[in-house]
Amino acid sequence: MRQVSSRLSIHFLLLCVMCFAVYCFGGDVAKLLAPNAERTFAPLSSDLDLGRVFETSELKHCFRVVNQCGESVTIHRFEKACDCLEISPSGSQLVQPNESQPFTAALNLRVKDRNTRSTDGIPFEIPFSIVYSIGGGKPVAAEWSFKGTVVPALRFQPMAIELGHVSVREPKVEKRVSIEVSRDVVSLDYDASVFWSVDLAPSDEQTRVIHATIQSKGLLAARKVSDRIRFHPVGSNDVRLPSKELAISGHIVEDIGSYPNEIQLGRHELGQVVQEAIQLRSLTKRGFSVKLIRTSESSLEVTPATDHESHTYLVRVRVASRGDTHHCVTFGVTECDGRTCELIVPIRYFGVDMSAGANNP
Repeated sequence: MRQVSSRLSIHFLLLCVMCFAVYCFGGDVAKLLAPNAERTFAPLSSDLDLGRVFETSELKHCFRVVNQCGESVTIHRFEKACDCLEISPSGSQLVQPNESQPFTAALNLRVKDRNTRSTDGIPFEIPFSIVYSIGGGKPVAAEWSFKGTVVPALRFQPMAIELGHVSVREPKVEKRVSIEVSRDVVSLDYDASVFWSVDLAPSDEQTRVIHATIQSKGLLAARKVSDRIRFHPVGSNDVRLPSKELAISGHIVEDIGSYPNEIQLGRHELGQVVQEAIQLRSLTKRGFSVKLIRTSESSLEVTPATDHESHTYLVRVRVASRGDTHHCVTFGVTECDGRTCELIVPIRYFGVDMSAGANNP
């Protein structure tokens, strides 16, 4: 009985000491009683997990930095490891105790490995650091990361269409593209220019690949091709997912051309005779004949290099002018179906006067 009474007396005495400490030291007693209590300055962990996001050049994401240090904290700056991340505001920010400060992260989320087939997404981690000081103390740095899974809603194979040189005599241009879609895509729309039509074959549920046939519309006309077809993936409930462009580039040219298409003779002394060989070709392998050869300058001479069937010619010129000089040769061509055209080949050289006292550029 005495032992129990002694223990109660000791417990009562300890309680009195604790009450006295609270009265004398106020809030600081928490530090004495709980020295291991969490005192942190960090972004909310839930704000750093972006989950599944679609591939995009700029994703805006809000996150909060919370001050649980018991003192004011000054954020001096953010440091990032790549250009794929921007954080604003970027200036110095003061965060009071038990308060949070919101920031906006702009992330460039692109799938770099184009050979990886992954309609379910590819994990990413983008690190950044906060340089800050507590209560006016020495600046320190701490690192965190944005994490998640980037999902390419659409992926093209090939990534772009390169036409090269296509003859205007071709009946049409037709190219095929495989479009891999994510499991979030229910249907696919597109916007194409007046030059192109698009036919989409249904996707295979296992591979999630749509086969697109892209064809030219109408007769081909000579032009430089720099076109875009924009595909719009649609998710459930008719939600529009990030769209993506398929680039088409190349040249649609006259069927018969010269190779090279321009003669560059370079720098030569006045009076010197120089020559260059050119060949006329049909992109579609059509037969043709040259009925006329006309030069813009009497000093130019054009003769067949071999037999007429190869359509190879030697162009000779006597350098007669100083400085940068331009001439041309015109070929009158008749195709096998009777169609005629003129093919103009530019010629350029730079004449140099090597005589005494000549002032050359």
